[in-house]
Amino acid sequence: MAELKAHLEADGFRIDGFTALVPVQVWGWLPSGEPFYFRERYGEVSFEVYDDGDLQELVGNRDATRWYAEVQSSEGIRAPSPSPAETEALILEFLGRYREER
Repeated sequence: MAELKAHLEADGFRIDGFTALVPVQVWGWLPSGEPFYFRERYGEVSFEVYDDGDLQELVGNRDATRWYAEVQSSEGIRAPSPSPAETEALILEFLGRYREER
């Protein structure tokens, strides 16, 4: 996961924290400065972008979410946790969708 953090930070993200076990989580700030939270658990992947505020209070608070998206693996609960490279690809995909839709 340290490699994932380094790759995302090279792309302009600021990563405040992450977990590698179920659930896989990454949180911090987008290159544009907005706080974000990524979560994968048993094939359900979500990405949240928030307005400014204390990131620790925002994470998982859907009422504070500016933008939210999720995808479900066709494997459902049997889906393996994503590798760091797959996690990075998912985060970048969600970032692209966020930029297109806002």
